[in-house]
Amino acid sequence: MAVRVELVDGKKADSRAFETAYSKVCDHIYFKCLDDQGNAQGHAVADVVKKYRADEDGAFLQLRYIQVEDQHYQHWLETSGGGSQYHHLCTHSLRSCQRKVGRDGMVHIQHWLAVDKDQVGSITRGWKTKPLQLGPPAPPRGIALME
Repeated sequence: MAVRVELVDGKKADSRAFETAYSKVCDHIYFKCLDDQGNAQGHAVADVVKKYRADEDGAFLQLRYIQVEDQHYQHWLETSGGGSQYHHLCTHSLRSCQRKVGRDGMVHIQHWLAVDKDQVGSITRGWKTKPLQLGPPAPPRGIALME
């Protein structure tokens, strides 16, 4: 990555800091990808399709992936439908967020940053993966989202 950026750590941000950072999420988001065990699996950049109102547990987003850094994460997105899941910006640890908000049908994000379209090329420069062509996200089962 040519540009060095500091990501928001959702579990360390107090409610005011989280709200401020979330208010900046408009067009695109850059975030650290996690595997099923919560281990880092590269980074991703995505278009923000839709934002939902934040609450004490974080905030839901509909995302359309532009590109991911890790080939294994890309394979998971392309073969499992992971790219069509809702994404949750967590304000708790991954495990406690999964217990409170759920695990199935969504991707949890702990570290993220709002970016604009002009930054995407600088962020993805040097990534060995190709841009993704995934369909639109589908809503999580059993979760009522407030817009």
